[in-house]
Amino acid sequence: MKKFAIELEKRTQNFSIDLIKTISKIGNTPELNVIRYQVVKSGCSIGANYWPR
Repeated sequence: MKKFAIELEKRTQNFSIDLIKTISKIGNTPELNVIRYQVVKSGCSIGANYWPR
């Protein structure tokens, strides 16, 4: 179980990093800034809410 928890933690961290890199490539309008903020906030919450047991 410990190995799975470590792998999942790394995967969620990599997902967040990849998400931020990808979303930074979209345009820079007020509307897209709102969308960018929400996508990064919700996408990165996966890692923030993960608690290994």
